[in-house]
Amino acid sequence: MPLHCNRRQYEQLSEFERGRIIGMMEAEWSARRVDRQLGCSDSVPTASSAAFQAQVAPSLGAPVSSRTIRRRLAEGHLEFRRPLRVLPLTPTHRCLRSEWCRARGNWTAAEWNQVDFSDKSRFNLSNDDNRVRE
Repeated sequence: MPLHCNRRQYEQLSEFERGRIIGMMEAEWSARRVDRQLGCSDSVPTASSAAFQAQVAPSLGAPVSSRTIRRRLAEGHLEFRRPLRVLPLTPTHRCLRSEWCRARGNWTAAEWNQVDFSDKSRFNLSNDDNRVRE
């Protein structure tokens, strides 16, 4: 945790916490280990849009919407929320997956060896489909 990169977070710490961090860093602890010891992480944003609004509105003299805050953060390549990486399962999908698991709950290892799991979006078991892979 280089102090020059995280100056704002460093200034919010008490003198005691600063001393602890400096001691741990001088003992060659990793930043991850220091974060774990202190019970916090500087890579996880903890402020909410309400906290941003409360901090920004008095200086501007006007209320600021959470949408404006998200847009401004995005303009600076500071995403406010992590983008969704997968589609959420619908209740129907969850039910079907649960039924599939219950039906195979007592399978043996030999039966599981017959199943072919794949992370590929497309595969062909019979013959070559002449698809060009890039």
